Amino acid sequence: MNTLIHFDYEYINEDEIDDELKCGICKQPFESPVSLRICNHTFCKVCIKIWLSQNQTCPICRHVARHHFGPDNQSHEKSPYVPINTKIVLNQLDRLLVRCLLCQEINIQRCHWKNHEKRCSRRIVTCPSVDIQCPWKGPRDKLSIHLNHCTYQQMRPLIDEVKNELILTRTKQMELKTKINLLERKVTFLCKFINRGNIMSLNCKKPEVKCKYNSNDGFDQTHQVICNLCNRYIFSKEIFLHDCQGGCICCYCVHSQYSDHLKKCERSKEPVD
Repeated sequence: MNTLIHFDYEYINEDEIDDELKCGICKQPFESPVSLRICNHTFCKVCIKIWLSQNQTCPICRHVARHHFGPDNQSHEKSPYVPINTKIVLNQLDRLLVRCLLCQEINIQRCHWKNHEKRCSRRIVTCPSVDIQCPWKGPRDKLSIHLNHCTYQQMRPLIDEVKNELILTRTKQMELKTKINLLERKVTFLCKFINRGNIMSLNCKKPEVKCKYNSNDGFDQTHQVICNLCNRYIFSKEIFLHDCQGGCICCYCVHSQYSDHLKKCERSKEPVD
């Protein structure tokens, strides 16, 4: 099987690398080495993962490796392999020397390959304005020439300004939407509070008039009435505002939808009319 991990480098003096450091599948030095639980044979993690997706056995000794079986012969829900964490092995792999196939730089320790990729002059990169649809791709050492003539990069400040304005506008839009919802709830509350001209209050406005919700006037405390605002059945103890002739708003609606009005009522302790 050919190597399953593709890098833009090749090993220097590859024939001199100890075979004990090479994967039995791709025949290259280990990348993220792992060991099979069943037989302890070692492979690149990517190589053995792909192998086991198509086969059930170790590629070297042919032991069944897809599942790990314990002493009770029961299959355990474990990965069939474990990572190799032995420092001496990992250090040997990290110190292997490679040559970049793009810029031809040599004697790069494999552990430093990622750093080299970030500065390799021949690596293909994109324009910084790729996020605004600049299609340019090319070697890193040609990027500065491209930027001197890139229309997208020249328009970048204006585009960024417009994008920022759009973000601010959307934020304000959400704030206004929240305010509109709050005002709509308050308008609904006030319409119910006005009660078609029979404004509700905390207490009976005219004690001499028989109250529909007063137990002293024969109102059954266990009987439920409907809140004009939330249309929920409530008991008399849950009534916060009412009109003696009919119509009430429960304490939950006042607390949740018109708390400012509630605070005003509590301060005054007077009928709200």
